[in-house]
Amino acid sequence: MGDRYVYSVFGVTISCDCPLPLLAVESGEISLAVGEDTARERHVSGRVIHEISEIHPGSPRLRVTMRDSVLAIECGQCLVTFESRTGLVKYASTSRDPDVAWPAITRLALPIIMLQKEPSYVALHGSAVTSAGGAWIFVGGSGAGKSTAVKGLVERGARLLSDDFTLVSVGHALALPGPPEVRLWSKADDTLDAVDQGFVFGTGKRWFRLRDSLVSSISSEIRGIIHMEPRPDAGPTVVLRLPGVSAFTQLLANAFDLSAASPNERERRFRLIACLASRAPSFICRYHKDMARLPEHLNSLREFIARSANGVSEDRPKPQFGCNGSPYGN
Repeated sequence: MGDRYVYSVFGVTISCDCPLPLLAVESGEISLAVGEDTARERHVSGRVIHEISEIHPGSPRLRVTMRDSVLAIECGQCLVTFESRTGLVKYASTSRDPDVAWPAITRLALPIIMLQKEPSYVALHGSAVTSAGGAWIFVGGSGAGKSTAVKGLVERGARLLSDDFTLVSVGHALALPGPPEVRLWSKADDTLDAVDQGFVFGTGKRWFRLRDSLVSSISSEIRGIIHMEPRPDAGPTVVLRLPGVSAFTQLLANAFDLSAASPNERERRFRLIACLASRAPSFICRYHKDMARLPEHLNSLREFIARSANGVSEDRPKPQFGCNGSPYGN
């Protein structure tokens, strides 16, 4: 028997004999049946709920449609469908290139499916590690240093939970594991212990798949959410607690939203973010972005997490909104 890759991605177990799902796998309520013959229909018709012409310059169009109980995600040469009544996920692609199909499945299709399937889930534009008994999520805009923070903390003893896109179960204040990969600029791999790597289409970045001992494959309770804020001045790194309103607005700005979401869906997302802001402490990390000083702010983050781990979750206020996707109550 050849090498085997088994991934736990957003609560779905994927088993394959190369870095591209090829086999039928069942895990819990979701069956993942993949292969060229499992979904032949292209350009699925239905109500468009999300569409982006280019995720990155030069990348393929992303289009998500809903028809009856079928959710369809199209990205370039890849098509993934989810049948909510049966829980079956089907995948088809005209390309056998894992650099094309694997990101389409793990970073686009499965997260969108999980958001539709679980009303208490939200997605954050952030990266996460597990350290000191819980999850720490780093959020911010492109170039804020989320992946760099995760890379540095993994090198300092933490374990990777997710990179660039983190799913959160708000009702349980849990961060879910994503693909066992981190995305970095091509010169950022000098000390990272990776078992595989490749290029991220249209970005100039490379992805690095980490060995199992550096990755957490189980959901973890959120200990804190840190908003990364690089600054041009050369002052010292500071990590400050964000008050409630600021925590909410920062989280809302970094939460994934469907481009054509219904008013009810937007209200649900608003309430879940408010609930998350009240349940998980939020902080802001202001640091000088300078590769020559890189270890300084990474060491500061590690020390902050170590100091905060024992007491950071004890002063959480009670949620003011329903945390199960409904307007009222738990």
